[in-house]
Amino acid sequence: CPKPHNQVLYRSYMEMEMEMEMEKRFKVFVYEGERPIFHDGPCKNIYSTERIFINQIETCQFRTSDLEKAHIYFLPFSVTRMVQFVYKKDSGDHWGLMKQAFSDYVNVIAGKYTYWNHSLGFDHFILSCHDWGPGLSTSVPKLYNNSIRALCDANRSEGFKPSRDDNYVAPFNDVRNWKTFSVEISIKDVPNLKKILTVIPWLVRQHFEVNLPLKRFDFFHMILHSIWLRRLYLGIHYRS
Repeated sequence: CPKPHNQVLYRSYMEMEMEMEMEKRFKVFVYEGERPIFHDGPCKNIYSTERIFINQIETCQFRTSDLEKAHIYFLPFSVTRMVQFVYKKDSGDHWGLMKQAFSDYVNVIAGKYTYWNHSLGFDHFILSCHDWGPGLSTSVPKLYNNSIRALCDANRSEGFKPSRDDNYVAPFNDVRNWKTFSVEISIKDVPNLKKILTVIPWLVRQHFEVNLPLKRFDFFHMILHSIWLRRLYLGIHYRS
């Protein structure tokens, strides 16, 4: 896999990976428990990012089964799956039902493992590509206020904090200057969108591609890298 043209990104990524010093590599603990029905997520629709990320993080080189060695803890929770199983359109309080399910899930984790309580959730993160993800996270105050949320809906009015989560900022903008490679198209050019996008240089496109097996600097690794950067930021402020 070619290294990115952006040297800042390359150095930052390699610091996260630390191949030559295995004991210092960024490590993620993935909660499992009894695997709730919304653990995996759908695989063939616009919300498949949730399932893909959950499946890939469970087998990636950054995962650790040692709670003591983990730098951050992942709550494998698919909002899309929860909507499928819990959402009741005709219910008078369908939003309340989903918030209760979300709250129950986190409470089970907090009751079974001590690490949530050690930092009140600040070194934990969730991922959701569903636009109800931000709203549902409010059902757990400690998660909403402290944890890292990898979301597709970066709306500041819903409590989104760019330093911790992304206020409508472009993906991976920590290490990528979008002005150097992004394109803006008019409505009339929408039919040619695929052709326009395929001419974008590979060194940029690789960050947005889903690979199996995983490849360095791909979509999965860039999400993890963004979480790592925020973990460092939050760690500094938490200790201060």
